[in-house]
Amino acid sequence: PRDFLYFYFGTFIGGGLVLNGQLFTGRTGNAAGVGPMPVQGADGKLRRLIDVASLSILAQRMETAGLDASALWETPEHWDIPPLILADWVHSAAEGLASATLSAASLLEIGAVVIDGWVPPEIRSAITRETNAALDRLDLAGITRPMIIEGTVGSDARALGAAAIPLSQRYM
Repeated sequence: PRDFLYFYFGTFIGGGLVLNGQLFTGRTGNAAGVGPMPVQGADGKLRRLIDVASLSILAQRMETAGLDASALWETPEHWDIPPLILADWVHSAAEGLASATLSAASLLEIGAVVIDGWVPPEIRSAITRETNAALDRLDLAGITRPMIIEGTVGSDARALGAAAIPLSQRYM
């Protein structure tokens, strides 16, 4: 798609915005800093997306359960997380992403949302599936529903994106 919002799961949730096939960085370079976006939490109260969909939140949940969360930061290939903790975090993250997607689609005509990040591929797939389902439960009246797509770059996306920005600005 020529217009899409990109969500990246890292220590904190981050993002990027592509409009008309070009990365949109905004006036100060902070466009699509999606972390502060208000979303509804599980308790019905407004929260920032960063507080429901970041890996730091998953780590906190693990530590609260008495588990060592250090493996989250060692490799994005495979995590050994108790299914209940993981499922609860995936659900919260997906609900937050769906709400953020609705807000973005209300303002911009984005064709897609891409979900990627420092997560194992099977968890990225689960988040993508649950975000699709959560978006379908929201009131989309008057809004063209964007596709929710699983990213393919994974943990290298931040580095590749950062490296591409100066090249893009200079030569494109």
